[in-house]
Order: sequence, then C-alpha cells, then structure tokens
Amino acid sequence: MKGLAVKYETLGLQDLEIGARVGTFGRRTSFLKVSSGDEYACSQRFWGSFCSRFQISETVFNYFSHEEVMKRIVDVVKGDGQVRICLVDNEGKKEVMALTNPASPVINPADLELVLKEGKGTDLSYSNGSIRSNHFPKGDKDSFVLGANTETFQRRFMMESPIDGYGKPKVFLEMLREVCSNGAVAMSPSFRTDITIGKNPYPMLRRAISSFDNEDGFAALKSRFTAAQNSPASINECLQLFHLLEKITVKMDRAKLLEIFKEVTGNVANMYGLANENVLSEKKQRVLPSKCRVYDLLNFASEVATHKAATTHDADRLHAFNGDIITRDYDLEETAKGKVKFQGRFLKASNG
Repeated sequence: MKGLAVKYETLGLQDLEIGARVGTFGRRTSFLKVSSGDEYACSQRFWGSFCSRFQISETVFNYFSHEEVMKRIVDVVKGDGQVRICLVDNEGKKEVMALTNPASPVINPADLELVLKEGKGTDLSYSNGSIRSNHFPKGDKDSFVLGANTETFQRRFMMESPIDGYGKPKVFLEMLREVCSNGAVAMSPSFRTDITIGKNPYPMLRRAISSFDNEDGFAALKSRFTAAQNSPASINECLQLFHLLEKITVKMDRAKLLEIFKEVTGNVANMYGLANENVLSEKKQRVLPSKCRVYDLLNFASEVATHKAATTHDADRLHAFNGDIITRDYDLEETAKGKVKFQGRFLKASNG
C-alpha cells in the first residue's frame, strides 16, 4: 500500500538495542535502534508479543523499566534467543511491531494485498501491525430493509490480517447503512471469527474470503439493530458515548461535534430539571430515557468512525462502543412506543 514499507529481521535477542527517553508530560518511551542507525518506536504490540514470547505478564512493566526487563530476559535465554522483528515505516512513522519466533508463519503485505484484491476487498488500510479490508459475504450483495423504518443496509465483513506474525487474522461482521455510507463494525468477540492459518497462510485466507457467510451471526446482528430502533437510549448510554467523543481525536471541531450530539440526545438537565446530568446515580441514569433511541447512538458512533475519526485507533474505539452495547441488553430494551423516522446524517458533509 502507498506510504507503507515493511521489513523483517531475524537476529539474536541480545542484539536488540533498546533505548528510552522521556517524552511529553514526563512519559518514558522506549525505542529500538537498528544496525542502520535508525530508531523505531517500540509499540505496545511489540511489548505485548515480547511478553507472550517469553511467557511473562505485562504487569512486570509496572515495577521495572522495559530496558531492564529486556536485559534480564537476555541474561536468562543467553544463546537461545533468535527472534524475528517486524519494522514498519508508515508514511514516516517508524515503529517496531511484533517480536516473534522466526519459525512461525508471517503474512507478507505485498502478497496479502494481491489476495485481498482477488477477493474484491475494498478500503484497504494499515493500522497497528495489521492490514484491514472490507468484503461482501458469499452470495449476498443484496440490500435489505431493517425493521419497519425502511432503513436499507448491506451485509459486509471486515478482515483484519496481521502482517507482523503475531496473532491470527480476524473477521468482524459489519452492516453498511446505505443512506450515509456508514460502516457499523461489530467490534466484539461475539461477532468475531478467528482464522487459523498454517505455514502457507494465503490459501486459507483465499478460502476464508470466498466462503465466509455466518448467516446466524448476521441474523443476530440484524436483530440487535432492530431492537435498537425500538429502545429509547438511556441517559447512561448517552453519557457513555458522550464521554468517548470527548476523548477521541476527530477531523472537525470537537465542540461542534459535542453540540450536535447533545441536540440528538436532548438537554438532559432541562428535561429532568437538574443542574446537570452528573447528579444522577448510575442506577437512575439507566432508567431515564433521552429523546433519542439506541439506534441513533449506533448510527452517530458509526458516522463519526467512518467519516470523522482522525485515526484508525479512534474509529476502533467507536466500533468497540457499538460492539459492546449491542452484545448486552439495552437499558430500556424494546420499551419505545410507536415508530419514528430516523435521521439520515447527523454531521453535515460527512462524506466530504
């Protein structure tokens, strides 16, 4: 993909030169210095894979620095420390991703891109050691109407393929809302399928793309979205999304985004005669309805994730919010009276 350069190096663990510096707000960050003299930031994925490789808990970093832990592991493994590292330069951002066993299979990004394009994958993107793509399930490209509100969707799935040798490829179910081209990814274990690959991963990936369907999963996802149309959003559910929108970075004015969100949910303080909504206990927040429905929250989150999130990480947090909320009972499940016409877009020029 454009702007992405990936290379793999196999070397002795003792040859890894780990350094550290104090960064913003006094936070200590680690980096890897390679033989060329270049420095690659040590990602969370690097240290996660390091702990997995040597069977230690990540909580060890609460008590010891990354450099000290690395030194102690090197002293223990001595000559038995051959590892493979994945070095990624993504448009100038240099990071070292997973540290893995050199004998384990790895998915090369160039070969993966060919497989994904053969499978008619769209929206290919890189994030945190993986390449993502969107696909239609086998034999199902037709639109369908959700509930009684003439909301038209298409079934899709998002594939996340690690290119650093750490973890399995994953498939997440997705529903594309046609009125606004919002892709609502159910980023939750309940709607995820792991793909087991062997020494040659590409035939397994081709098979997974061409044959994936999961009718039961899509039926369950559709059912939860239908229930969301008939469930008032509680104050608690609205505040969960509001606080998330306060934290993520977006490609628009954040104050304007929060203002639009409050217009969707209603002014809680005025609705219930309160100084502010935070004076309510969580138990009370769960039983008081806002002026919108859970379906509006799902659509708002997916619209920001699809069109306004500044990074893939920010979009993932919104998808995870949707995944979490649809896998449990809504606070006011199926208690709405009557049908409503749902808003197509919340943010102006969301496709711009």
